[in-house]
This record gives sequence, structure tokens and C-alpha cells, in this order.
Amino acid sequence: MEITDLNELELDIQEAFLEIGDTENIAFLKFEGGEENIYKESKKKRYGQPIVVTGRVKINPVSEEISDIGRTGEVNALFTFTTKDLRDNGLLDETLKITVDDRIAFREDVYSILNIVPTSMLGDRFLIYKFECKKV
Repeated sequence: MEITDLNELELDIQEAFLEIGDTENIAFLKFEGGEENIYKESKKKRYGQPIVVTGRVKINPVSEEISDIGRTGEVNALFTFTTKDLRDNGLLDETLKITVDDRIAFREDVYSILNIVPTSMLGDRFLIYKFECKKV
């Protein structure tokens, strides 16, 4: 598949997400550090300004929707984002700039990221990223 075809497919997927997704209530909170103790643990953590993205949200997903890889806790929410939206918001270039130290804010709740699952690989890129999260 040619790069122009992949770009058009990414755009089509993004348009679908804009129609069916939540466009106002989802934001990434990038971890900026905290006051660490001798064990490199931090009770007070600092996060950057929210980066608003469009995505789909599934609260209390069924077990069939959750991966078994790398999961460390019970999943309360499943957030799905397109590669194009992550890239357009500076959260993805050659690498994903989101880690499990970051948070996702949805409406009045904040979620910690337990697992990041890239899906729908076509050619040399993933088209969708799923974030398995637990309510903080």
C-alpha cells in the first residue's frame, strides 16, 4: 500500500472518530515530575497542560475487549485514539510520546494508563491506539 493511500485511510478513520467520538472531554496529562524520595517514589506529581484529543471511550469494558499483555491491574476504561489525532497533537512522531506515567482526563475523572495497545497495522504504521486505564 502506498503512503498516500495510508494517509487517506488515516484521514477517513479520523473523520469517523470525529463523528462518533467524544471531541471535548478527553485530555492527556503529560507527567512532568515530582518530589521524589530515596526510593524514587513521588507523592506529589506534576502534570503539564491538558492536550485535548478526540477518541472513543468505553467505561467498564468487558474482558474480551481488554488485552492480557502487560496488564497490571483491573481496567475501568478503554480509550481509543487514531494515529492521526495523536500525531496532530504532538503525541506521536516516530515514537509514541505517551507513557504509563501520564494520565487521561475524561469529564471529571482521571485515569492512570495501565497498558498501551497499538492495533490495526497497515503497511508500516498502526492506525489506532488503545489505552487500557484505571480510574485514579
